[in-house]
Amino acid sequence: MISEVMEKTHSVTRKPRIALNQLAEYMIASDVTRQRILTTCRFRPIARIVQYNDGRSMVAFHIASGSASINDLQIKLDKLARKPVSSGFEAQQLELNCALIAKYIALSNVIELPGTKILKPPLASEKLKYNGVEISVEPDLIVMDKKDGQALVGAAKIRYSKGKPVDAEAAEYVGVGLFDFAESCLGNYGLAAKKLCFSLDLHSGQSIACPSSTTRKLNNMKAACAGIAAQWERIKPPNGAAL
Repeated sequence: MISEVMEKTHSVTRKPRIALNQLAEYMIASDVTRQRILTTCRFRPIARIVQYNDGRSMVAFHIASGSASINDLQIKLDKLARKPVSSGFEAQQLELNCALIAKYIALSNVIELPGTKILKPPLASEKLKYNGVEISVEPDLIVMDKKDGQALVGAAKIRYSKGKPVDAEAAEYVGVGLFDFAESCLGNYGLAAKKLCFSLDLHSGQSIACPSSTTRKLNNMKAACAGIAAQWERIKPPNGAAL
């Protein structure tokens, strides 16, 4: 009798790894939600997941260009919206990315960003590591300024959640991670500055910066990562997963 082989649904992440946005959500989450986040991190679905990468990238390039008008971005949005799709998944992803860009365009007159110069980061960014857990940061922007002749630097992430603003406390944790990233990885640009490390929430148009309580929140994140590392091997796959 030939046994039926189930098609693989998830890949297993052997070493503890989590994205900064996920870690920020983990910090404010209930026990049930924390477990869901860790399950997603250890057992990554092979099926494609809707992401906002194209929309975030287009907005980031527009911001970093400095001189481009909002009309230029509108033209690019109109072109993107006409992009052919071959599946329901592609149609959904295109719709959500277009919605992100349209939201930025609608709020562009009220969005105020710190810094005097904004750059796109290198394609591959370094990672942080807290107590055995690798943290993927992937900033969308490098933000620069100068004070009393001292070059200052920070990093920003573009956030968008359809239908609701980003949680302010989670965004602060993202800011703390971005500040640590700036201190650890962006020293060649200047001295890390908290005010230049922020989440840009495209639902509300607000920039939520790294808070004054950086040390406490960073220690909390590191302690949480120690707990994540300790339980990593015991995290169970989702129901019905084929590994």
